[in-house]
Amino acid sequence: MLQRARVEHGPDSAAYAWMEGLTRTLLPVIEQTGVATAEHVGMDTRAARMRNEVVAKNAVVVLPPLIGAWTTKPLSRTAPSRPELSPRRCPGAGTR
Repeated sequence: MLQRARVEHGPDSAAYAWMEGLTRTLLPVIEQTGVATAEHVGMDTRAARMRNEVVAKNAVVVLPPLIGAWTTKPLSRTAPSRPELSPRRCPGAGTR
């Protein structure tokens, strides 16, 4: 399993627009659940306010983490034989 998150800073970071877009997408749920009103969130100035505060405090922005996972499936000892996949039956097998 792997977890990574972008950490950005400075006035030219794309993180402010990304966070604004995420907030805009979630705004209906934010309002429906009573967390905040659209006026309180202030979407028209959200990215600029975040940028100004981060730059003024020489801070960083940590974007939400992305998590990835993978696995392998072991071959079963009881799996049926697949002679059609045998290298002896594949055209060109063993040649370069």
